[in-house]
Amino acid sequence: MFSERLRNLCLLTMDEARERRLKIATAESCTGGLLAGLFTEFAGSSDVFERGFVTYSNRAKEEVLGVPGDMLADYGAVSEPVARLMAEGALENSRANLAVAVTGIAGPGGGTPMKPVGTVHVACARENKALLHEACHFGDIGRQEIRLATLETALEMIQVGGPVVIVLIALSVFALTIILLKIWQFQAAHVFDTKQPRRLLALYKSGNEAEALAVASRSRNPVSRVLALAIRGRRRALPESKVREEVVRYGTDILESLRSWLRPLEVIGSMAPLLGLFGTVLGMIGAFQALEQAGNQVDPSILSGGIWEALLTTAVGLAVAMPVVAVLSFLERIVERVAHDMDSIVTQVFTEDLSETAEEATGHERARLRTAVVAGE
Repeated sequence: MFSERLRNLCLLTMDEARERRLKIATAESCTGGLLAGLFTEFAGSSDVFERGFVTYSNRAKEEVLGVPGDMLADYGAVSEPVARLMAEGALENSRANLAVAVTGIAGPGGGTPMKPVGTVHVACARENKALLHEACHFGDIGRQEIRLATLETALEMIQVGGPVVIVLIALSVFALTIILLKIWQFQAAHVFDTKQPRRLLALYKSGNEAEALAVASRSRNPVSRVLALAIRGRRRALPESKVREEVVRYGTDILESLRSWLRPLEVIGSMAPLLGLFGTVLGMIGAFQALEQAGNQVDPSILSGGIWEALLTTAVGLAVAMPVVAVLSFLERIVERVAHDMDSIVTQVFTEDLSETAEEATGHERARLRTAVVAGE
């Protein structure tokens, strides 16, 4: 009955509630106990879920949750004031310290021009916290779909840290997926093997041109593939400028493939701390709103609890950004090294090595040949 997404969201909500030692109560109208049913779908939910109220009729809302009859008459059962009073009533009439309430029109009938089918109000009350409310307009998407969408909204509202933390968690999953795919791509392309292109270049320089070309052509290493292209151009006696032009084009295409999806990682690394700061600002606003509502009955725990939750989003943002930026720097350095090796290897195909090491090697080779000639005599 419940989708995998709903089940995972509920598990995440309960895990966060356990960490904060929260007890949850529900007050439901249009969902008819579905939210309570979702919480109790899992073994061990009793340490989080305290109780549920199914107040389908207006009289039940009055008698069980203490919603005033005149409020129901003036605003209607599907309204923000009633949803707020339902959440507060569930909190007052239970041993929970967090309560969520839902009231709406699930259809197929019951809608009006002012309140069409799919109109739902969700409210969340918590001890010493500002009361949250969200008005949803799902549209006439079907009775069951409206009820299930209401459950998702209610669970997201309960989330500790708010929607910003949910966005950050989603970004972290997306970033991890990109990182794993890039590592797989680099591993499949053998970009971590820096020795093979140099061995093939040495083979080519020693006169074994055909063997070097054959091995380089079969290789998946991007530097070796570029080397194969350069050797092939030299064997066909093409002008150096044309060979270099084609090698640059081919190498640029390979580098562009290696750089793919690095930009989204950069965006995530930059945006995560800003989103965390944004969540902190929202949390601080909520904390000071709760202080204002408390009036003369100010409890220091109101402010401290609000600050704790506000700073949580900053911590999550930094926790997402730091490893992403570190891995991004590592991946970019690999691409830079590949680009450097391409340029260096291809250049050596058309030039002679004039370093002292090369001269010594050439001298040793000449001495070896001279000795071989003398011995032959």
